[in-house]
Amino acid sequence: MNLINKLEYKFGRYAIVNLNIYLVAMYLIGLLIMMTKPMFYYQFLSLNINAILHGQIWRIFTFIFYPPVYDYFVFFSLLAIYFYYTFSKSLIMVWGDFKFDLYILIGIIGHFLGGLIVFLLTKNNVVLDPTYLTFSIFIAFALTFPDTIFLLFFIIPIKAKYLAYFELVLYLYILFTSSIEHKIAIICSLINVFIFLFITYKYDIKMIFNKLFRR
Repeated sequence: MNLINKLEYKFGRYAIVNLNIYLVAMYLIGLLIMMTKPMFYYQFLSLNINAILHGQIWRIFTFIFYPPVYDYFVFFSLLAIYFYYTFSKSLIMVWGDFKFDLYILIGIIGHFLGGLIVFLLTKNNVVLDPTYLTFSIFIAFALTFPDTIFLLFFIIPIKAKYLAYFELVLYLYILFTSSIEHKIAIICSLINVFIFLFITYKYDIKMIFNKLFRR
């Protein structure tokens, strides 16, 4: 029995059932906030390390309200939320509610700790949003269902693992060209994916790579 299964055996009864539905609701509320009062998010909800250290502990969790791809058209944000719901629902069917809840919790704590470490080392305040944590759900999906077929531009059939390759390359590009906040969020999100799946697959790194790189 691996570590996550042991935790599930002991604490599984406390799992939030269908957490992804609550997260989708948070994204929709966050989208409404960003469309009407965007400064409210940054003043009261964002993962602002300096504010957290001054007692605003709720920010560790409320930063999740930030909707995916908000900087683009609202339609794309709604589409991203729909895909998030679809991917997360599939993962819950395979992992179960406890493992999915744990994945999200580890990602949230990872973002906070990553921002805190940078703040303590550089004395510069760090403000993070959950964009890469949200998108990491697709990488987890691709590792779990690598041969799922999507229609790119509603025409071109392509496997999930190939879309994951593109997302990973994009992450690496952003990692080397963006601000410290983006670097922290990307690193925390990717570490969350691979550590979680590494433990889930009983430390079988070969199995994980086979899922992505087999034909």
